[in-house]
Amino acid sequence: MKGIGKGFTLIELLVAIAMLGVLATGVLVAINPLERLALARDAQRKTAISQLARALQSYYINHAATSNPFPPNSYTFMNALVADGDLRTVLPMISNTTACLGGVYSQNNFCYYNDGANAYTMVHLESQKEKSRCSADESPYYIWDFGRGKIGVVCVGSLWCIVGGCTFLP
Repeated sequence: MKGIGKGFTLIELLVAIAMLGVLATGVLVAINPLERLALARDAQRKTAISQLARALQSYYINHAATSNPFPPNSYTFMNALVADGDLRTVLPMISNTTACLGGVYSQNNFCYYNDGANAYTMVHLESQKEKSRCSADESPYYIWDFGRGKIGVVCVGSLWCIVGGCTFLP
């Protein structure tokens, strides 16, 4: 009976596996992979709005002498930027986002509006980090306001804050 007493019992192994399971669950909760994915998608959206802002500025420079120096309000506004050479290709569809509110045009879930003197492009943000910056009845949007030359996060309720009424978050 020399071999008895060496090794682990079944109970000890089960306790060790249970402890590892609890630790793994704790790590997953702390990391919150769904929020990390949402933050990554928000970063992609912000980059895309910056790209649209540069394309709209270029379009404006090329059409400043016309009565409306911005692409027309339409559900294909990016096509005008591509046709003019200001944008290489229409930006792909955004998933996991909210549609634009009424009165604002959307192509692939990127919102756009121009009033002839100013242009805006925006996209809904989904991460809890951005949502927590707004009140319960508002949603976070990343917006570029041509007239003010600003880009950033705004909280939007049921009505758009366009025409100079958006308050950019710090």
